[in-house]
Amino acid sequence: MRLIKLLALLVALLLLPGMAMAASGEQVVKQQVIVPSFDIWQHTNGTWQDTDNCGQPDYYGWKDKTYSKTFTLPEAVWKGKYELTRVEVAYPFIEEQFNASGRQENWEIFYKDFLRYIPANYSVTKTGENLAEGKVTTQWTFDLEPELLDLKDPTVRESLGMDEKDFSNMAQGWRWYLPVLITWYGVPVEPEPSVASGRYLFDGCFHDIPKEEGNKYTTYVIRAPMIGPIPVADEWPYVYKARLRVYLIGPYPAEKMMGVEISGVDLPSSGEFPKKVLFDSEVSFTKQNQAWVKKFVMPTPEDGFAYTIFVQDEGGLQADISNNTGVSCSVRNVNGIITWFTHTTSDVERMSYMLPWDFIKDKYGLSPVYQK
Repeated sequence: MRLIKLLALLVALLLLPGMAMAASGEQVVKQQVIVPSFDIWQHTNGTWQDTDNCGQPDYYGWKDKTYSKTFTLPEAVWKGKYELTRVEVAYPFIEEQFNASGRQENWEIFYKDFLRYIPANYSVTKTGENLAEGKVTTQWTFDLEPELLDLKDPTVRESLGMDEKDFSNMAQGWRWYLPVLITWYGVPVEPEPSVASGRYLFDGCFHDIPKEEGNKYTTYVIRAPMIGPIPVADEWPYVYKARLRVYLIGPYPAEKMMGVEISGVDLPSSGEFPKKVLFDSEVSFTKQNQAWVKKFVMPTPEDGFAYTIFVQDEGGLQADISNNTGVSCSVRNVNGIITWFTHTTSDVERMSYMLPWDFIKDKYGLSPVYQK
């Protein structure tokens, strides 16, 4: 029973605010020492201005004044390098933490310029965060006293780079500094490879001859970039992008059944035969997504007619949408006899070495098919 109570106490402590558990592989991404200032002014008529637009005059001597501000970690520090896991804010902090923040001045100068001018009863806490955007909101609590930096003093104004100005004896102006240590934590992520430039080779095939399924025929289209002597190397130096388009053409007269490679002359215009866009989008190929595989359907043609699945890609060396070249898979009906034609299938004698079949099999369950 005593052991159970101790374990329950440990869990409760871990759930306290500010005691978030570290993620596996977590490390410090960046430590920042940030020093906002808070000024108050009393005008000659005795009224105090509302410095932070809180709705109340910020007057000298206010106890437990609260002030909030949101800070953003520059994307260049973490975007694409780390997944941010938590952020903590703290005061006080020690010289070693200050040095790790990378501020240009040394600890002695920092103390002389800022730490001597902290308001009374000073504390800071975290009140909000958005790790996906690298944002944290802090809230300070302090008293608007004692009299430290007199903003009417010409010497102080000169040191702060403020303009010379004469003030009435009835006016008051005071400044305090609000130093805070912000520590960002994250887990390193594998950087995204850059997008390959120029034109590069794509290849692919139809997985097999069209398969009859009821009153329709189905086929799988496979496309993948060729990035070396073997299409899928151990390292992918880039993201490869292609614009893929897949059309269903037909029905059209069976005597015009399309051949091995369709040129701009052979491809029916939109007004000559029905042509429907089945897919038209940019596809990205990476080490985690090495091939594009999708199933398409053709209706069973009536006697004397045919259908064709026509595939184009823009970005490769061998296929270019601008001149309407591509690969096709067709079925036709002549006197009730269905015949088919496929430009390229996954025949093991021709295609096995050209495509990332290990990836295709693991993700889609497809393997090369030998055509007898």
